[in-house]
Amino acid sequence: MSVAYLVVKSGPRAGDEFPLESELIIGRDQAAVTLDDDQVSRRHARLEAAGGEATIEDLDSTNGTWLNGSRLEAGSVRVLLPGDEIRVGKTILAVEYTPGQTVIADPVPYTAAASATAPPAAQPVAAPTTPFSVAEVPASSGIATRDVRVQVVTIVTIVATAAGLIVYFALR
Repeated sequence: MSVAYLVVKSGPRAGDEFPLESELIIGRDQAAVTLDDDQVSRRHARLEAAGGEATIEDLDSTNGTWLNGSRLEAGSVRVLLPGDEIRVGKTILAVEYTPGQTVIADPVPYTAAASATAPPAAQPVAAPTTPFSVAEVPASSGIATRDVRVQVVTIVTIVATAAGLIVYFALR
């Protein structure tokens, strides 16, 4: 798995990067990613990295959290993929992964009781030489979508059209 980063693409903190190692709160006050933006709630959104996945959750913000142009439902959790864009207030952030690096994660899940005896942090190692590693996924160009519902509807439409054409020409 690669290390996820949150990169500020536009807004007051453009260019800033935040490694997503465990939990990041985005907000206007008392947050790991503090944004000076009157459209951002004090605790606006939560990003977490666990089990090789990065996720985002809207914390019932006033103006909403937007992922790739779609508003997140308050309390719903969505998986983040490389190239995903997050908008909070007037700020746009992108999810990126460290190219050429992978992290060997501890297989034991983190618990408060285990934190006192937690092993040292994972160390970066060379990425495996698979032809399609996560780090090689191109950034979103804004044309394609990763929304599974859209992909399913597209496939169903193609299959239905093909079946209709087969029936049409078979009856002629």
